Amino acid sequence: MSTLHLEPIVESTPLARHWVAARLRGLPDEIAGCAALLTSELVTNAVLHAATPMSVTVHVLPGRIRIDVADGDPTFPTLKEYSRDASTGRGLTLFKALASDWGVQPVEGGKIVWFELPVDHPVAPTSVSDGSFRFDLAGLMTPPSGRDEASPEVPVRLLGVPVHLLQMAGQEYEALLRELRLMKERSEAISGAPALPERLSVLVGGIGAGFTALGPGMDEVWQRAVDSEVETFDWALELPRSASAACELYDTLLDEATEFGISQRLLTLPASPASVAVRRWFLSELIRQLHGEPAVAWAASRFHRGLTTIPAR
Repeated sequence: MSTLHLEPIVESTPLARHWVAARLRGLPDEIAGCAALLTSELVTNAVLHAATPMSVTVHVLPGRIRIDVADGDPTFPTLKEYSRDASTGRGLTLFKALASDWGVQPVEGGKIVWFELPVDHPVAPTSVSDGSFRFDLAGLMTPPSGRDEASPEVPVRLLGVPVHLLQMAGQEYEALLRELRLMKERSEAISGAPALPERLSVLVGGIGAGFTALGPGMDEVWQRAVDSEVETFDWALELPRSASAACELYDTLLDEATEFGISQRLLTLPASPASVAVRRWFLSELIRQLHGEPAVAWAASRFHRGLTTIPAR
């Protein structure tokens, strides 16, 4: 069994990509390159969303190869629908286009996301598994780093969440952060490449871990709201009081990331005023309510009033 164990940090993405490419060096370049690309997507998703230690395993099978990425988050990834002009969100769509097959398997303590590529290779390279589906997640799984067990839980209610607007904001910020991650990778791999400021490197490296404090099931609640195509919904959750500090830092760093993107003329367009407003309302509500203040609905907030126009559905 040839398995690479990784930590939930941004540096794991290039490490996994190079490791897979080295393991498949005897295969055609297009197969090894495609496998490395798809592995990068899975590891990046695990860093951002699972925020747990993970493992990558390569299997060479008759007529195909399979690569598995195991992490400690039982939440399945979802293939979301994005508008034609969306600048992000196409990670899992790559698997539909490039992989011959892919899927997700629940395991004790987490999940495995896998994909296969067709290949004509009669002899398995050395140090690659024989294809048996074996994973040892013992020792990899750790409690979510954002959860402070000593901090009391506080009920939070986000009233009148504008589904379409928040979804659009998520797409825009995801695109910006993806470009910043790539910039961080280049600066570490290429001498003389532009470097990120230290605070933004912290944001890019730790964004996946920073909000596990929001609690399990948050993604599922949000996806149900998106799938139901409602205009707004009320979101009830419980957070540790200590999460307010992380929310404040996150909000500040996203402002800094936006300003950095504008000043450096990144390919990704800056977040729209509507996306900035809904993001600030969302995080400010978490912070305010964690400090005991009453909920303010989006439509009644100063962030909503500050917008001159709101994108139509």
